[in-house]
Amino acid sequence: MNLIRFIHGEKVGKGQWTIDRIIRSIEALQDLEESDLREIVLRILNDENYRNSEEVTQITSLFSGSNKKIAIGKFILRAPTGKQAEEFFSEHFVQHKKPFDGTLIDCRDLGVGYDFRIETKEKKIFVEVKGLSAFSGGVIFTSKEWIIAKKEGDNYFLCVISSLNDHPNIIFIQNPFEKLNPKKNVHTTIQISWSVTQKQLAGLNE
Repeated sequence: MNLIRFIHGEKVGKGQWTIDRIIRSIEALQDLEESDLREIVLRILNDENYRNSEEVTQITSLFSGSNKKIAIGKFILRAPTGKQAEEFFSEHFVQHKKPFDGTLIDCRDLGVGYDFRIETKEKKIFVEVKGLSAFSGGVIFTSKEWIIAKKEGDNYFLCVISSLNDHPNIIFIQNPFEKLNPKKNVHTTIQISWSVTQKQLAGLNE
């Protein structure tokens, strides 16, 4: 709670911290990974330019003012393109057993940082599927997906399926945390994602 009060930049006295503002603060921060929240606070503490930035202004605006409830879902809903790509991957795996042969486990509704897990007697492989309706384009990782990609290393695969509406093309990128260099985005709902450009994906597929 002291962290939330610090972000507000207020001296808190009796009756000054209302229950509504506490609820808004919890709603805004509850889905952040602890490491992401720590990084935001450390930057506020140590970087004056960041303290005065538009990003911090947007973050602090979530804690006060409007009584409108901040709608932050526990999991990000899959877009139609994403669902289509996931189904294509499932069918492709049955036929080709790629990127790794084993037992395919659907984890899409668990919010664990990947869509599918492939299990063998020796190891577990984690697959995150991203779909593109056109032949080219970038992809976005949620903060949890990027953290799991870092943690699992070579056991984590990014599966990008492009041209979903025409002739689907599928590529696998093993250990995307090491091979990609995404731009970090902090949204005004304080959800963190990592975006990978089309240029990076194309370069790996050449």
